[in-house]
Amino acid sequence: MSESFEQRMKERRLLVDTPKGNEYILATPAPGAVLKFKDARLLFSHDDKVKCFVNLCHCNEMLPPDLDEDDEKLQALLRVDNKYHLPISLGQLDCIKDKSGQNSIKFDAMINSTYYHRRWAQSEFHTQLIITAITEKIESVHQIRLKPALCIILKNKTWIGGEVVQHTIPKNPKNPLQNRVIDLTDVSSPFNTHQHENVNLWIEKGTLLKAQIKLGQSGVKVSDLKLQANEDHIVVLLKPGKRIADFFVPVDIDVESLSAQIIDGGSAGDVLELQAGFTLVHQG
Repeated sequence: MSESFEQRMKERRLLVDTPKGNEYILATPAPGAVLKFKDARLLFSHDDKVKCFVNLCHCNEMLPPDLDEDDEKLQALLRVDNKYHLPISLGQLDCIKDKSGQNSIKFDAMINSTYYHRRWAQSEFHTQLIITAITEKIESVHQIRLKPALCIILKNKTWIGGEVVQHTIPKNPKNPLQNRVIDLTDVSSPFNTHQHENVNLWIEKGTLLKAQIKLGQSGVKVSDLKLQANEDHIVVLLKPGKRIADFFVPVDIDVESLSAQIIDGGSAGDVLELQAGFTLVHQG
């Protein structure tokens, strides 16, 4: 007899450690928003993609992110060091049924209440950063890949899938920045072994996604390169087939607007600069 969906998912629940003791406190989440992902991929598994729901919730006990600035200033800061730290408390993986009765998975992800009220749904840029942080947290803990660009925020929903469950969180975290780190230059596919030290990725003026890719040599011509892209994946090949870059981005690219040019990088080698319009999140 084949394993049931619930049995297969139960194995993944064992990956989550629930700490106890005096160094931790119980925090009760306040419902906030529900995120839906239609094509969650279970890594290292032959299972088909499943639907995933995330209850985005919040509490006062969670620490805020290290950077909480208006969009324009935050984009400028991220251009400098490309790091964003958001503490997240991730609940256990749960198996639920969607409204059609299909097997789905669900998580509760809790962030700081003040940050949630100030930025969620008030700033598209912060909203996308939060979604990206949550998807990376789920992937790192449960090996389940979700595409931030395909996230749908459900309208008029603040919680699904049962009762609110308390989270166990550190009382006094020694290094809160270790709770979550997003490197915007390394939003790569989990199946990809390339490390992307040669890729610099940022958002400019809130409307353009830009990337600079170091080619590692001088005298490269446009005809020497092959560029492949879809809504969230970019591949650059140097003919006849050397892979220069292969990375995913946390937004939905307008492929029709994608443009590229080669910049003389001097002794460091040429640089391929890409830019494209993009969409942040979907409402549904």
